Amino acid sequence: MHPTFFAESGAKKAAHTQRTTVNADGETVKLLAFDDPVCFNHNLLMTKALCAHQIPLSVVESPYIRAWVESLNPLARPACYESVVEIQEAQRDAQKEETVQWFKLRREEGHKMGGQFDMWRRHGVDFAAYNYTYLALTSELTVGGLVPKWEVRTALLDFAVFNVSHTATNIKDFLDRTNASYELTWDDFNLVAGDGASNNVATFGLLAKDDPAPDTTICYCHDLARAILFILGFGAALDDDDREATAEMTATMKKMRTLAVKFNNVSKLKTALHDAQEADGIQRELDTIKSAITRWNGHYLGLKRNIQLKHPITHVLETATTMNVMTFDEDGEVRMQSKQCSEITPTTTEWALAAEATVVLEPAYNATQLLQGVKTCPPNKAWVVVFNLHKYCAEAPTKTFRIPQPAAPGTTALTFVTRAYQYLHPATKRMISLLERQLFNRFIADGPNKTHMLAMQLDKSIAWPPVCLTSDQVAVAEAHMVVACDVAGGPAAAAAAGPEVVAAEAAVDETACDLLACDAVDPGAFATEEAVSTTEEYKWSHMSRDDYNVGVVQLYGGTATKQTVYPRAFDAMFFWADSRMMKKFPVRGCVFKNNFAAVGAESTSECTFSEAGRAYSKGRTDLDPKQLCTGIVCNSGEKRRATTAPEVFVQYKKRKAVAVAERAAGRAAGRAAEDVERRAAGAAGAATAGAAQAVAVGVAVGAAVQVVAEAVVAAV
Repeated sequence: MHPTFFAESGAKKAAHTQRTTVNADGETVKLLAFDDPVCFNHNLLMTKALCAHQIPLSVVESPYIRAWVESLNPLARPACYESVVEIQEAQRDAQKEETVQWFKLRREEGHKMGGQFDMWRRHGVDFAAYNYTYLALTSELTVGGLVPKWEVRTALLDFAVFNVSHTATNIKDFLDRTNASYELTWDDFNLVAGDGASNNVATFGLLAKDDPAPDTTICYCHDLARAILFILGFGAALDDDDREATAEMTATMKKMRTLAVKFNNVSKLKTALHDAQEADGIQRELDTIKSAITRWNGHYLGLKRNIQLKHPITHVLETATTMNVMTFDEDGEVRMQSKQCSEITPTTTEWALAAEATVVLEPAYNATQLLQGVKTCPPNKAWVVVFNLHKYCAEAPTKTFRIPQPAAPGTTALTFVTRAYQYLHPATKRMISLLERQLFNRFIADGPNKTHMLAMQLDKSIAWPPVCLTSDQVAVAEAHMVVACDVAGGPAAAAAAGPEVVAAEAAVDETACDLLACDAVDPGAFATEEAVSTTEEYKWSHMSRDDYNVGVVQLYGGTATKQTVYPRAFDAMFFWADSRMMKKFPVRGCVFKNNFAAVGAESTSECTFSEAGRAYSKGRTDLDPKQLCTGIVCNSGEKRRATTAPEVFVQYKKRKAVAVAERAAGRAAGRAAEDVERRAAGAAGAATAGAAQAVAVGVAVGAAVQVVAEAVVAAV
C-alpha cells in the first residue's frame, strides 16, 4: 500500500516487520525485513528494471507484482514505494562514488572528455541536462578478425530540475556545481558543445574566462539546421530579393507538409490512401510522414515519402473531393468543417519543385545523420563533413543532379533522372546559393575549432596540409599541435606533412556528395623501412608503410550474414588502439587521448530529453520531476557500469543512518526547546501568580453572572 493511503487508513505497521540483530561490534540494532542481502538484491534488480523501461516505481504497490515476486522466491519480500525510492537514491550515490574514482583514474591515464549541455521544458517544468563523451577501448570484428578499437561513448553527468531563469550565469552555475560534485574541473574537458541559443552562446563567453578554459563550439547540427530553415523561409527573415526568388519553393514546402499532415490526421484520407496502395498491388502500405515545423530533417523525410506515394495520393485527391477538418469555434468547442481537397492538391509545378528540393535537402540530411552520432563522425572527420557540404553547393553550377521520380504504379520505389544545374528551377538555384552562403558564414569563415584541428593532424590518412583549410588555418592548426605536444611532454614535428598525394584514376559520380571524402594519402608513397632517426617527430613525418597499415581495416557492412564488406581504409580509431603505435608515438598518443572524445554536437543531451519524454508523458504528469531525474541519471550510469547490490546497500545504510541521526537530532532539539520553555515559565510564574489569581477570580465572577442571567431567562 502506498504510504499516503496507509497513513490515511489509520492502520499501524505490524510489529513483526522489524527484528533485531547483532552487528560486528556486538551491538544490538534493528534490522528491517528488506535489509536482508538476498531481499535487497531482488528489490534492487526490480528497481533497475522499472527504471530501464520508464515504468513508475509506484507499480511495486501492485498486489499482482508483489505476489509474482514472492512466488519466485518466498524469501524475497518486495519493498514498498518509499523503500524503492530510497534504493534508487542509494543507487545514484553508489554510481557517483564509483564515477568520481573512475574520473581520477582517467585523469591519471591522460584522458579528457567532451561535454554537452542543453535546456528542456516539458509540461511546465524546466530541466537541464549535462552529458559527457569519453573514449573506451573496445574491439570490432573485421574481415581480418577481432581488432582493438577506440570508441566514443556517452553518459550523463546530471539531469536536474532547472527552476531558475535560463540565464548564462545560472547555466554556468549548474555546470560548475555538477563538476564540483564529481571533483572535476574544466581542465578535464577538451570541448564543450551547446546549441546556438543566445544564453548558451553567452555561457561559452563565461567559460572562456575560466582558467583553465575548455574549447567551446556551437552544435554543428543546430547550426546546420538554422541554415536550412533560413533558406526554406522558416527561420530568420530573408532579404526581399531572396524571399521573392524562393517564394515558390517555400510555398511548395509548406503545402507538402500540410499534405502529409492531412493524410495522417484525416481518417478518410488515410484509409483511402491505404486502399489505393492495396489496389495498386503494393505489398506494404505506407503512410505519409508529418513533421514539426522546426524539424527540417522531418520536412525532407516527409517530402521524400510524398514523392514515393505520388500516384496513390493523386488518385485519392481526385476521387475524394472534400475532407472533414477539426476546428474550434469562438467558445472553444470542437467543430468539424468540410474543406475542398483541391486546397492541398499540388500542381505539376509544385511536384517538380518538391523533387528538386531534394537536391539541397538530401546532402544536408546525410550530413546531419553523420554529425549527430558519437560513433559515425569522430572529431577528425566533423569539419570534413561540413566543408564537403559547402563545396557541394559552391561547385553546383558545374554538376548534374539526381532528381527523384515516383516509379510505375504498383511500387513505392523511386527512380531518378539526371538534370544539369542550368535546367533547375530558379528557386532551386537560389536555395543552393543561399545554403552555400550560410555555410560559409556559420562554419567555413571561422574554420574548425582547436580540438578538431588537432584531431585532423592525428589522422595519417588525411594529406597535410588539407585543401579544406586555408593557409592561415593550417598555420593555426600546426601552432596548436606544437603547444599540445609540448604540454604532453615532447616536441612536435616541424612539418607534419605526409607523402605526396597521388591522384586516383577513378570515375567520379557527380550526382552524389561524399561527405566523408578528403585528400587521402597514397599508401604506396610511405617508406618501406623503419625510419633511422629515433625522434618521434621524424618517425611521424616519415612513417613506414607497416605502421600505416596498422590502421588499415576492412569492416563488415553491418549485415547479419557478414556478406557485405566495405573497402579497406585507414581508421585512426584502430591505429591509436594498437599498443605498438602508442609506444612508438607516445606524445601524439597523449594528444589523441586528450582530444578524440570531443563531439561537436549536443545530440547526447537530446537523447536524454527523448528518454525523459517517454517517461514524463501526458498520462504521467503527476510524476515527481526529481524522481524522474534520479531515474534518468541512474539508467545512464548503469549503461556505463552496472552497480552491484553490496555497493548500493552500503549507500542505502548510510542514508538510513543519516535519517536516524537527523530524527534523533530533531527530537533532542525539541526536548531542549521544551525544557527552556518550562524553565522560563517557572521563572515567570512567581511574578505573575497574583495577576493570574485575579484573572481567575474575574473569570469565576463572570461565569456566575452568566448562570444567573440564563436562569432569569429560563424563568421568564
